[in-house]
Amino acid sequence: MAAQTSIAPVSRFAIFSKSINAAVVFVFLLLIPLMSHAGGLGIAPLAAIIGAVGWLTRPNKSYKKWPAYKLCLFVFLGWAAITSLWSPYQSGDFLTNPIKLLLGVGLFLGCIDSLRRSRDALPVMLPHLFIAINVFACGLIIFDGLSAYGLTYLLDPLREGEDNIRKLADAEMNIGHSVTVLLLFLGPVMALMMQRIKHGWAMALLYVVLLLWAARLSGLAVGVLSALVVLAALILSVVVPRFAFKLSVGVAICAVLFAPLIGILSASLPQAWVERLPLSWEHRVVMWDYTASKIWEMPLLGHGFDAVRSFDATMTLGVVDNWRIVSLHPHNAGLHIWVETGLIGVGLSCVALYLIGARLLPLVERSTAFAMGVTGLITAASIISSVTYGVWQDWWWASIILASASLNLLSYKHSLILSPDNMKT
Repeated sequence: MAAQTSIAPVSRFAIFSKSINAAVVFVFLLLIPLMSHAGGLGIAPLAAIIGAVGWLTRPNKSYKKWPAYKLCLFVFLGWAAITSLWSPYQSGDFLTNPIKLLLGVGLFLGCIDSLRRSRDALPVMLPHLFIAINVFACGLIIFDGLSAYGLTYLLDPLREGEDNIRKLADAEMNIGHSVTVLLLFLGPVMALMMQRIKHGWAMALLYVVLLLWAARLSGLAVGVLSALVVLAALILSVVVPRFAFKLSVGVAICAVLFAPLIGILSASLPQAWVERLPLSWEHRVVMWDYTASKIWEMPLLGHGFDAVRSFDATMTLGVVDNWRIVSLHPHNAGLHIWVETGLIGVGLSCVALYLIGARLLPLVERSTAFAMGVTGLITAASIISSVTYGVWQDWWWASIILASASLNLLSYKHSLILSPDNMKT
C-alpha cells in the first residue's frame, strides 16, 4: 500500500508537467508567425518562458544528468564572459551583455525538455500544428512582399514625422530575419511533412519553393542560397543519413576553426572585383578582411566580448564616406569568435560542436527522419551564421535552440515515409 501511495504523486506530477508544457508550447507555436515577422525580436523572451517552464517541471533526478555538450557550451559562454574584463567596450549596465547571454542560453535549453514533454501530451496535434504554422508564416512573408509591405504597414502604420525610407528598410530587415527563422525550421518541417502527411514529399518540395519565393521577395540573397543548400543536404540525408549528418557537423566546426581564411581570401580579391559586388557584399568583404587582421593582434585571448563595437575604422561604401567597416558585428560567427574570444574560445566552441554531434549521432542512426531534420537545421544555422548575424545575438541563439527542440516532434518509432502508425503517434 505504501508503494502505491509513493507512485501516485509522481504520476500526477508527470501528467501536470506534460499538460503545462503542452499549453505553453501550443501558445508559442501560434505566436511564431507574429514573432518571426517582427524580426525575431520576440522569440528570445518566449523561448525564455518555455525554457523556464521546462526547467521547473523536470523531475529532480534529471538535474544530475547534464551531458558533456551542455557543460562545454557553458564553459565556452563563461570564457566569453570572462573576456569582457579586458574588452575595450563597456556598456556600463549592471547586467552586462555576456551575463544576459549566459543566463538566456541557460533558460533557452529548457525548451528541449519542454517540447519533448509537450509531444507526449499532444502527439498528433503539435506536429501538425507546427507544420501549419510554418506554412502560414511563409505565406505572410509572401503576402507582405507582394503587397509592398502592406501587412507590415497595416499592423504598424507610418506615424507622423516617421521616416518612410527608414521604415521600409526596417521592414525589409525584419522580413529577412523571418525568412532565416523559417530556414532553421525547414529541416524539421520537411521531415514532419514526409512522416505525417500523405504525399508529404510533394508538399515538402512545394514548401521549399514557397520559402525560396519568400526569400526572393525579401531581397535576402543568403536566404535563397541557404534554402538551396539545405535542400541538397536534406536529399543527401535521406540517401546517406549518417554521412550527411557528419558532414554538416564537420562543416560547422570548420566554419569556426578556419574562419580567418575568409579574411585572407577577402584580402586577395582584386579591388575591381570587390567594387562590382552589391554594396552589402562589398561591405562584407572589406569587413572580413579587416576583422581577420585584428585577430592577429590578440590571437590567444581575443579582444574581449563585444570588442568589435569599439572598432572605429571607416571606409567609402558607394557614395558614402566614413562608413564604419564593422557595424556592430563582423557578419561571420567564426570571425566573431576568433576576434573576441581568441584561440581559447575557438577551441571550446569547436569541442562543444563536436560533442553535440556525438550526442546526436545515435539518434541519426536510429531515425532517417531525425537525420533529415537535424542535418537541415545544422546546415541552415552554419550558412546563415557565416554571412549575417552576430554570434552573441540572443534571439538567434533562441531560434536555433527552439529549432533544435522542435526535433522532438518527430517520431523515432516509424520510418520517414507516412504510414498509418505515424498518424497515431
